[in-house]
Amino acid sequence: MKFKLCLLALLGAISVGCSGSGGPAGTPAQQPGQAARPLFEQDGQLTAGGHVNFNVPVQAGEQVVVTLTSTDFDPILEVTPPGSAPLTNDDWRGSRTESRLSVIVSEGGSLKVGVTSFSSASGGAFHVRVDRGGLPVVAQAAPGVSEVPSGGVGGIPSGITSQMAIAPATIQPGQSYQGELGPGDQQLPDGSYQEQILVSGATSGPLALFIQAQTQVIPSAVVLDPQGRALSAASNGSYTITQPGTHRVQLISPANQTSGYSIRLGGAAATAPSAPPPTPSLSRSHHQLPTGGNPTPITIGQRVQGQLNASAALPTGEPMTLYAFQATPGQSITVDLTSSAFDPYLMIIGPNGRHWENDDFGGGLNSQVSLDADVAGTYRVVATAYRAGMSGAFDLGVSLGQRPSGPAPSSPSAPSSPSAPSGPGQSQRGALAQGDSTLNSGEFMDTYEMSFPAGQAVHLEAVSSAFDTYLIVRPPSGPQQDNDDQAQGNTNAALDFVSAGGTYRVIVTSYRPGETGDYELRVNQGGSAPSQPSNPGTNPGGSRPAGPAAASTGATTTGALAQGDTTIPSGEFADNYTRTFEVGQSVEIRLTSTQFDPYLIVHTPSGRQLDNDDLNGQTRDAGINLPAAEAGEYRITVTSYRPGETGNYTMTFGAGAAVPRPAGAGGGGGGAGGGGRIFGVFVGITDYPGAGDLPECANDAIKLAQALRERGLLTEDRQVVLTDSQATVANVRNAMARMAQQIRPDDIFIFFHSGHGGQTGGGSTDPREIDGNDEYIVMYDGQIMDNDMGTMFDAINARVAILSLDSCFAGGFAKDVITRPGRIGLFSSEEDVLSAVASQFQAGGYLSHFLRTAFQGAADAAPNDGVLTVGELTHYLYRQFGQHAADVELQGAYQHLVVDRGAVTVDQVLWSYR
Repeated sequence: MKFKLCLLALLGAISVGCSGSGGPAGTPAQQPGQAARPLFEQDGQLTAGGHVNFNVPVQAGEQVVVTLTSTDFDPILEVTPPGSAPLTNDDWRGSRTESRLSVIVSEGGSLKVGVTSFSSASGGAFHVRVDRGGLPVVAQAAPGVSEVPSGGVGGIPSGITSQMAIAPATIQPGQSYQGELGPGDQQLPDGSYQEQILVSGATSGPLALFIQAQTQVIPSAVVLDPQGRALSAASNGSYTITQPGTHRVQLISPANQTSGYSIRLGGAAATAPSAPPPTPSLSRSHHQLPTGGNPTPITIGQRVQGQLNASAALPTGEPMTLYAFQATPGQSITVDLTSSAFDPYLMIIGPNGRHWENDDFGGGLNSQVSLDADVAGTYRVVATAYRAGMSGAFDLGVSLGQRPSGPAPSSPSAPSSPSAPSGPGQSQRGALAQGDSTLNSGEFMDTYEMSFPAGQAVHLEAVSSAFDTYLIVRPPSGPQQDNDDQAQGNTNAALDFVSAGGTYRVIVTSYRPGETGDYELRVNQGGSAPSQPSNPGTNPGGSRPAGPAAASTGATTTGALAQGDTTIPSGEFADNYTRTFEVGQSVEIRLTSTQFDPYLIVHTPSGRQLDNDDLNGQTRDAGINLPAAEAGEYRITVTSYRPGETGNYTMTFGAGAAVPRPAGAGGGGGGAGGGGRIFGVFVGITDYPGAGDLPECANDAIKLAQALRERGLLTEDRQVVLTDSQATVANVRNAMARMAQQIRPDDIFIFFHSGHGGQTGGGSTDPREIDGNDEYIVMYDGQIMDNDMGTMFDAINARVAILSLDSCFAGGFAKDVITRPGRIGLFSSEEDVLSAVASQFQAGGYLSHFLRTAFQGAADAAPNDGVLTVGELTHYLYRQFGQHAADVELQGAYQHLVVDRGAVTVDQVLWSYR
């Protein structure tokens, strides 16, 4: 299990370079012409829809960093090294004003630098700069790699991030290096030694990186690509490098033991070096790749049923069944593995050793991997389980595309049931039947074209008792959306989205080929204007009041419970009303009486029943809050607490507390004006200076902010995303100060961090720290202590302020931050426990992944009503940790989620998705 290395000292104090004693001494060759003056620098003007090119002379072996900035448009940078394919970058580390690429030039000539805009309608002034240097390159004649002098490399341009001045030299193709982990290297809290080696990326074809133990004590290896994603070893121990740019190898020895190793970088066709000691495995204890086995052939477009048992297993004990299919370059392929008998786990191994894996897909237990085949050949599929000891039947399919939807028919296929498609706003009835159009994988399908205005919140459901429905929605532009089951145990499909405007293609199909039967497609436009309320039903013999003339809040209804009124099953008299509210509107319903103890019942349009007797312990009045009203009619019942009670009453409809909701619904997510907005500071560090890199942590921060933006709840002006070298202590403090000035008392604030965390090891003077330890999170250039975080949160005056830390010892922040009403702490581990990297989810940590899926809507399940409460969020996180992280053990302790809600109740509403 790869764990977050919890550094107990400032990263600035870590020894620099490669200090392994096994390599030769000496100083690496400097790159020619390395100087503070840039190789090329120029201002320019881009016309809308235009493209500007520059040619910059470069020499073989140089590493150059190209930076493009503009405040007039969102710049896209394209760099083509001599003799190589073009490379593209947009939004370097999340910035909308800067793009950057770092390349190692394999041959001399002209480096082509292209400038364009993300939007063809925008242009303006820009600045482009090419810096020579960045990382020193080892001379080709050198037999190995030695450390950079502690003084660093002089003359680094100021535009290059500081870690480049202290990074070790870079292994080039054809080179090898021998080293040793032991005394003198950086030592981690558990006693293990670690060091970091830099490896050149692929500029003219794939490379194979071999890491081999040279002693009986075997180190573990973590290999990160330039984006901080962890690579996995093939069965022969090699790592396939396909991207340009510098890769990082992090080597870790067992606690207090010396380990020798060798590293060799060669072409993709290179064979593994022979040596008596075994090849070191990935630093994890689960789902290591299979070392043998005879796979069963399967073709693209085929589904098979299999049985998982103990007859074959991975080296780490999980049962497995192997399949193999043939693919050609450029094919987009999806492999899915489903089972109701066990928790499926899926791995795909390409012909060149590259591999993909997934545990849970789309918030459920089933697994799915989508990949673009980069080379021709045999792709092996490993169908396995999340844990050893699991067994049972499974279903596996290989198909083309994200979902094997195939080309849509030229005209919508008419369903075979009597009612034809009639547009959005009502149910569409149809049937899948023989003769319908089919997807590439064989499922029958009906296609509808529906137009929605921009900003419209839309909810679609495909309901059938005859087959397992599957929904596909293709917007006018951008990726399609898919859904199989809207909740565990419910095979009906459902999708929610905010329309970008235009015509959407909605496809109703089935989960498996050949399924047929009737279905109903329900279409609900969440932002549609409210219809007029219907009049209250008759009340034989009773004094029935007339309902309010309009559904707007602020209306008042008076009436009386009396002999002769209708009764509810338990015998109490009742008056019944129907009301329709503006979709997404926050409504407070209050029922008061001085003559009886009022009781209020509300049935929502989706069928949920809400009851209330007393609003609080100081009053008998009843009330129900609707945080974000649904489309359709509400049935409201006025009754009493005890049978036989009668008397006059007053019912009022008032505006409720503002909660964030998507901008397209007129809420605070992105709209101006009203309250209930979301603000966030999202921090993730993958690339720490010197050592201690962590896979995916920077992406955790980027993806979490993106998830809220995609749901229309967060706007760019209310977020700060800080990754890698941007995530300094000063930048975090400045971001918190900016938020404090903008946030209002009805807003939501989220602070998120994914990266290293640590403990002081004693010496705390805080009386709340009864163990004598303060905790901290590690920024790029220093630490933020737990009490410092508490001080920063003191300036945040929000309805709810969430502190979410995915780092070692995170739980120790609770006693310093969750000290005032309205604060919630979500921590990845207890204050004396490490936190693991969630490699099977392609995430830097378990909390990071589960929090993102929760915010995307998976937590809105109790009930699934388009409103997320604190209770729903924490229940979902607890459940996910219990299912997927219950056996995560690091240094003798198991990792558990820590939630501290302080004074925030479970029914506190965070936001609405409609």
